[in-house]
Amino acid sequence: MNIQQRAIVGTLVIVGFIFFTNREKFSSNALTNDDVNGIITNIESAFEDAESSVLKPDSPKPDNKPVGPDPDADKCICKGTGKIVQGDGHVSPCPYHSGDVPDIKDDNYGSDAVNRLPQLPQQPQQIQIRKGLLNRLFNR
Repeated sequence: MNIQQRAIVGTLVIVGFIFFTNREKFSSNALTNDDVNGIITNIESAFEDAESSVLKPDSPKPDNKPVGPDPDADKCICKGTGKIVQGDGHVSPCPYHSGDVPDIKDDNYGSDAVNRLPQLPQQPQQIQIRKGLLNRLFNR
């Protein structure tokens, strides 16, 4: 290879390196941040329009909070009657508004309930001392 051919090959290598490292600048398919933000804005508005036409925002939103016994009669599931109708049809007393609820301060729940539990007999614990392999072999 003579000097002229080496110069041509070197020039082609340099031009190729510059082109491939900066090809995003030369490409017409690259998106800028402004283009991406515009696309996102259009998609968000399209979803909002579709959601409003499908879901009908006039309809009331359901309250997913479960209803249960509450000390306030207006919020309680029994509505102050003292009777809770279960899903299978049977009626249970409301713990807040029925008059026949037993008091929690019963004799069974007193402070000395632990003392009245049956006690298990205490057995002496045997402590095992591990011996090493050599001590077991030679009985030392």
